[in-house]
Amino acid sequence: MPVPKDIEAEIYFLKTEEGGRKTPAKNNYRPQFYYNGHDWDAPQFYPDVEEVHPGETVRAYLGFLSPKEHLGKIYVGMKFLVREGSKTVAKGIVTKIIELETLLIGNMLGFAVLLKALYFNLFCFAKLLAKLNIT
Repeated sequence: MPVPKDIEAEIYFLKTEEGGRKTPAKNNYRPQFYYNGHDWDAPQFYPDVEEVHPGETVRAYLGFLSPKEHLGKIYVGMKFLVREGSKTVAKGIVTKIIELETLLIGNMLGFAVLLKALYFNLFCFAKLLAKLNIT
């Protein structure tokens, strides 16, 4: 199964005494990604380790279940929280935008095609008005 890689982040998992988890998080861990006052589902994948223990920092890929909701809102250097319900278990920072950027480019290309079609329709309409001597 391909690993979704909307963003790459560095995540520090709080120690148990800091309010973090008591057990390690494993690949495909699915907590909430919290920023701008909202929780979002974002499974995590750790390319360098099988699991991450409380008190450790890890590189992670996050894949959003609703990636379009994040276009233009997430940026490199953005800080976020990792939560289980209302409990913060980790803190992170976005280090790279990966597939989310591809989605943005795809949306921009779709918009460019739409503009081209609109321009063509306006051009045809202007030619029709010219033929009918309507200005």
